[in-house]
Amino acid sequence: QQTMTAMHFLPLVLLFGFSGHVLGDEHEEHPTIHGSGTTNPSPFFWKVMDLFEERARQDIRMTYRAVGSSTGQREFQGENNGNVAYTDFGAGDIPMTQERYDNVTMSGRIFQEDA
Repeated sequence: QQTMTAMHFLPLVLLFGFSGHVLGDEHEEHPTIHGSGTTNPSPFFWKVMDLFEERARQDIRMTYRAVGSSTGQREFQGENNGNVAYTDFGAGDIPMTQERYDNVTMSGRIFQEDA
């Protein structure tokens, strides 16, 4: 069922975290959610993001860059940005190293882990 799949999209892409600044900058015209990571499911992610944007009660913008799992993890961690995340979420098919996990959690961001 396509709607059910779409509704499960965000928990799926939150495989290695969620930064907590989803609603974006207060100066932004529209709240924006940025993500990056694994390339294989990117067409699915883009389709589901389009559905979220169309059906959201609030005007929202969503982006996903298919740059690979490792780059997605570095962007989520903010590895080259003083541990300030470039993205709000990421998707990956490789595990995050303990060092990256520790850097993300020490910066105050929260991980959504599948139970």
